[in-house]
Amino acid sequence: MSRTVGAGRRLLTYYDALTLANEFLIANGKEQPKAVVRRAVLDAYEEVLGANDWSFLEKPGRAQMNATQTSSTITYDHTGGSTCERELTIAAGSWPTWADKGGAVRISSRVYGVEHRCSSTVLQLDAQLNPGADVDAGTSYTLFQRYVELPNDFVDFTGLMDEDQWQFGRRTSMTEIIAKYRWQYQAGNTTECYAIGENPTKYGEKALWFYPTKSTEETADFVYTRSGRELRYTGMDSVDTAGSVTISDGATAVTGTSTTFESGMEGALLMLGDSSYPGGNYETNRYKELLAIQKYASADGAGALTLATAATNAYSTAKYRVTDPIDMPPYAVKAFLAQMELNLAHAMGFERDDRHASMRRLEARARQAVLDAMAADHPYRSDPAVTEHVGWYIAEGEVTDWEPSS
Repeated sequence: MSRTVGAGRRLLTYYDALTLANEFLIANGKEQPKAVVRRAVLDAYEEVLGANDWSFLEKPGRAQMNATQTSSTITYDHTGGSTCERELTIAAGSWPTWADKGGAVRISSRVYGVEHRCSSTVLQLDAQLNPGADVDAGTSYTLFQRYVELPNDFVDFTGLMDEDQWQFGRRTSMTEIIAKYRWQYQAGNTTECYAIGENPTKYGEKALWFYPTKSTEETADFVYTRSGRELRYTGMDSVDTAGSVTISDGATAVTGTSTTFESGMEGALLMLGDSSYPGGNYETNRYKELLAIQKYASADGAGALTLATAATNAYSTAKYRVTDPIDMPPYAVKAFLAQMELNLAHAMGFERDDRHASMRRLEARARQAVLDAMAADHPYRSDPAVTEHVGWYIAEGEVTDWEPSS
């Protein structure tokens, strides 16, 4: 689901943050290289996002766990296969599409990883976790799913909700999960334990490893803490401003002329101007509209985008900027800006010259801004059934009912 820019809300952008950072430097008479300024902004962003378990970073997710497969038999060709090396071929039927997405094969009590689904009938086994020699035709097997890929913005969660019970087993280590598949293999639909580990196929991403494997297809829901959106598009670089755009009144289609749009811009923001480049929230030539980019049309090259909401004005060969949103609500943005100024002060060497008092004031303001943001980020909501605010209380190892907050 694409996010949009809420009506009547002033949304701080990466472009705005860099503009304010440069103004802070100019006001203090010490300009800094572009890389130093961007590092101060990016560090502040990560520092504030990591300062608390923010409720605004919570997001629902679902894990799809697939059933084991034992139909037909297999042949394994360790080298010189007709399709690939380490070739596992099913005699009849086909391999499921999830086979190389967390799949593993158990042959004669040993577990081997699946590296790639070469075709509907051929799997390539892992370069390390494989039989090491040919396996004769007619051998029985079990294909099962060891892990499920978690969302690419996943950081962590408190637990999972199974289909028929509140809790989804206990959280444990990767070592225990691997050991159980090695020595205590079984299939069932009551999850005993799970672990959050690295996704073996994708750098920097996580996977949900679970035991036992599933005898039938099942899902588990969870609420997870996501990472903030990556700050990539400054609104100041050539890729962010090249060429011009044309948009009809009430349309979502953006046609570019000499633009350099790319797929990473999905989820970023389009600042629209006229014959001049649009300014940000703190500049006099403020943008005409600020609209979220929903889709990049790769088939149309670098000249087409689709907006999440329709433009309310017509634009003909208009100047524009693409920039990322500061992925925080207003109460946390204040903490981010305070931390950004503190980072810039460090870069300018405030602690090494005669501005020790200024440095202390910036440190105190940054600290207080984070505390104020934490106070505003309370885990309560209003239940329409009662007049009081209520909170969701989760004790260690159990989930209780809604209770009035104290």
